[in-house]
Amino acid sequence: LLLDDIQHAIAAHERRAIVARLRSGREAKRERDPHAYVGGRPRYGYRADAGTLTVDPDAAGDVRSIFERAKLGQPIRAIASDFDSERVGGRRWHPTQVARILANDVYKRQRPGRIVDPKVWNAAQRALEARRRG
Repeated sequence: LLLDDIQHAIAAHERRAIVARLRSGREAKRERDPHAYVGGRPRYGYRADAGTLTVDPDAAGDVRSIFERAKLGQPIRAIASDFDSERVGGRRWHPTQVARILANDVYKRQRPGRIVDPKVWNAAQRALEARRRG
């Protein structure tokens, strides 16, 4: 039992050391280039290719459609329901996912790649705010 406890303690220590090395590597990469892709699941509309984020053309069209519909005043639940019934992107859609896409300003930024025109993004935000107030 004592040897098992020692082995578990050593393994736990090694896991913490690995996590610390990975974290410091990501932080160093982020310091060199603040816009660099440092891992994790890319936002919908992007894909990771050879350590960089690129625009996924199919998913980017879905993102543009979400912003266009929101700009026209369509409710988030209706957008999610339409996308879910049509199986857009080959996946299930939930209103929370649509709301997160609409709230994320990465889609209007120049880097890693602009998917939505900033004017469309801002118009969608105004329409969403008007629905919240009304």
